[in-house]
Amino acid sequence: MIDAQGAPDKAIAAIQNLVQKKVNVIVTTVFPANSLAAGGLAAKAAGIPIASVGSGTGDGHGARAGRKPGTAPSPGRSPRRRNQR
Repeated sequence: MIDAQGAPDKAIAAIQNLVQKKVNVIVTTVFPANSLAAGGLAAKAAGIPIASVGSGTGDGHGARAGRKPGTAPSPGRSPRRRNQR
């Protein structure tokens, strides 16, 4: 866990550092997704999924857990829906 102490520039630097370390996934909290755009673009270019939890998303952005954006579910499986058994 990295604490950017509420500073978007520190968070962006941390994300870029994690990209260099080739982590599997990056999860951010606290910051609006659009305030970390430079870090998000670096992660996207490296093929590293990045998720923003509890901080909202920018216009036109969505989140889907369990797979990389733009990939289809496995054949024969449908996405789960809440309250469905």
